[in-house]
Amino acid sequence: MITQKIAANIKAILFDLGNVTVNFDHYLAVERIKNFTDKNTGEIYQLFFDSNLTGLFEEGKLTPVEFYRKVKELLSMEIGYEEFVAIWNEIFFLTDDNLKVHNLIKKLKEKFTVVLISNINKLHYDYLIKEYAIFEEFDKHVLSYEVGSRKPGPLIYRKALKEAGAGIKEAIYIDDREDLVKEGKALGIKSICFKNYLALLASLSNLGVGIS
Repeated sequence: MITQKIAANIKAILFDLGNVTVNFDHYLAVERIKNFTDKNTGEIYQLFFDSNLTGLFEEGKLTPVEFYRKVKELLSMEIGYEEFVAIWNEIFFLTDDNLKVHNLIKKLKEKFTVVLISNINKLHYDYLIKEYAIFEEFDKHVLSYEVGSRKPGPLIYRKALKEAGAGIKEAIYIDDREDLVKEGKALGIKSICFKNYLALLASLSNLGVGIS
């Protein structure tokens, strides 16, 4: 049951993906890729997950094949496309908190528009929607590679609000990253930094959305 007292004007709940809805570990891919290159763990990680190249991929400025070719060249990597895609994608897993969040999403959508807002590339997204049924529960998916902008850029937040049919004061945004939550707050959105499921329930309750 959902009760709504203080924040009676809330229309939408915006959920981040990584480490909120589904967890991930980048090093699962890094360790497997080490079998195909002479680069070390730090070099692979930086290129894969903390580089301008990955940023371009998440903003839809590179196709999956273009991304693969650039990574292959930069890592001097001997690996075929399909094998690379499998390694790139198989970094996700579910925790008990993820499963509780899944149940929460199902409850919240009875009363609110529930929107996924994610910095994500096409390969990861296509993999996740096949592997995890929870993504069917979201009313809208707002994805950086489709929008052409990543959080903390304001464009993707505004796109999520538009898709939700909610104004800035009519939404709650949930993310595990403090910097992204800070940007949400700067835009005027009620924002929660996800630590764990019980803390999330308490934060929602403080904003007037009680779950029982």
